[in-house]
Amino acid sequence: MCAKIPFEFPILPKSYSKEFARGFSEGEKGYTDEQRRVIAARYVIGIQELLGKRFEPNMRPRDERVVRGLQKIVENLAAR
Repeated sequence: MCAKIPFEFPILPKSYSKEFARGFSEGEKGYTDEQRRVIAARYVIGIQELLGKRFEPNMRPRDERVVRGLQKIVENLAAR
């Protein structure tokens, strides 16, 4: 079973499109904190539904994740 979101989320996503988030957008204003929470929850639910397991965020620092990702790409290209 997937993790429960800590607040009410009315409907499970019917689509995994970013169009859901774009519907909240007010142009230059961006999103409110509540809108960000709803969008994040929907993305997490979608990931859990697609993978069939609980979402575990990668909490490593951004730079570390980017460098490791690039290293993997270079290793794969070099192995060809």
